[in-house]
Amino acid sequence: MINHQTNILETYRRIRPLGAQVAQQLLRHIDKSTMQKVGKELGLFKRGTFIFGSEEETNVLADFCILFADGPHAPITRLQRSESFTPDSDEMQILEAMQRAVYSVFVFDEIDGKGIIKAHDYLTRNTIVLIDQGLSATAMPDFALATNLIPIPSTNAFMTGGAALPLHIKDEGGKQEVSAIIARFHSFAEEEGGLSRKRQRLFAKQLIRTLLRHNAMEHMETR
Repeated sequence: MINHQTNILETYRRIRPLGAQVAQQLLRHIDKSTMQKVGKELGLFKRGTFIFGSEEETNVLADFCILFADGPHAPITRLQRSESFTPDSDEMQILEAMQRAVYSVFVFDEIDGKGIIKAHDYLTRNTIVLIDQGLSATAMPDFALATNLIPIPSTNAFMTGGAALPLHIKDEGGKQEVSAIIARFHSFAEEEGGLSRKRQRLFAKQLIRTLLRHNAMEHMETR
């Protein structure tokens, strides 16, 4: 078990900085029309103007554009075709992992303080393993987050991808909305043996839009 955890941490430490570099390149491949379309979907682009409550909300928008844009203009597709990376490079593995990213809602169960976190996924009701040295050092048990999870190549663990939104919103109506969205998509996941890419995108859109509308970012305590 110790060797297995060590190997996962070593892979994470090698991949994470490269992932940040890849993400910076992906930002340059988001076109204006994609940004505006996604902005409208998330309630951040109104009457021809982007409206952000914080810098983190711009990151939420960019993450959605990167991980959920489809078609030839999708940033990941455009970067893969740019020949910036060789087919067998770590960077190309990261891009392929990003295409398998999922939007997840989870609560921290066990935190070792060194990088490994065990969490309970609200959608699948399964335990997932996250590798995140920043969160591992600052997060508290029972804290719930919504964010993208990217598979770490050659492991059964995930790393977080981009901005995270806390579920600890104060408004009672907002709590009920969030619970209803999670329950609905949990049912889809149960019935269909997991969420399709289309369902994943719809779940992320509905949840993010609701959390932003209820100012969830104001209650982020762990970042």
